[in-house]
Amino acid sequence: MGMPVPVAHIFWWRLLTLLWWLTTFYLMVMPPSDLPTIAFSETLRIDKLVHISMFAILAFGLMYVWPKQYLAVRVVWVTVIVVVYGIVMELVQHYFIPFRSFEWLDIVADTIGAIVGVRLGKKIGPRRNEGRNQN
Repeated sequence: MGMPVPVAHIFWWRLLTLLWWLTTFYLMVMPPSDLPTIAFSETLRIDKLVHISMFAILAFGLMYVWPKQYLAVRVVWVTVIVVVYGIVMELVQHYFIPFRSFEWLDIVADTIGAIVGVRLGKKIGPRRNEGRNQN
């Protein structure tokens, strides 16, 4: 079994993950006029890469701060929470943020990001061995 993670270390990861979650929320509710202007041909590609990156970082952080339990349970819950968050934010943009819209491709990018972050958390995250049946 892996070495236990120090409590202070978990505190800082939790704080960083919370700050990242708040950052993603802010970026997703910003009015379009506050977003950087880029050429139309680059907009779709860059937007989807931003979504993948934001959600991968969020899922990776949640994999680390989620309470210790079987790895498979942690993987499922983190993936579900991050994907549902992405869907809810698309609905918030559509119904509450002027000039923002619901985009299915953003949800696809958010889901890809969640899967990438969870897989990275399983492979290289500091708690990658916690909760595994190591008999």
